[in-house]
Order: sequence, then structure tokens, then C-alpha cells
Amino acid sequence: AANEAAVSRFLKGTIAFTDIFSLARRALDQFSHLAATEASSFDVMMGAHRQVLEFVDPAGDSSTDLQERL
Repeated sequence: AANEAAVSRFLKGTIAFTDIFSLARRALDQFSHLAATEASSFDVMMGAHRQVLEFVDPAGDSSTDLQERL
């Protein structure tokens, strides 16, 4: 999901190419951190998902569908 969100934004011209790697790194860091704390797999997945949402929608406009943000 992180890669798809970043590539989609890059193709639309709304982010720089290097931001793709930044987003993927943040999502993986969150995933690794939560996995190391023995969080449930659901919590790990949701933590990585939050990283993607924060990148795609930094203003936190939850009224907009994720697909529309991409």
C-alpha cells in the first residue's frame, strides 16, 4: 500500500521521486517496531497503514476516501 500510494502521487506530480523511498522506509520502520514489541498482527498492519495515511493525507482529512487521495 505504501508503494502504491507513493508511486501514484509521483505519477500525478504531487511528490518527488525520493519521497517514494521515504514513505516505504517509514512504513517498514513502523512495521518493524511494532513487530519487535510483539504487538498483534492487526496492530502491526494498522501501524503501517497509519504511516501511509499520514503521508498521503498529512492534514488528516478522514472524510475523503483513501482511493480519492491516491
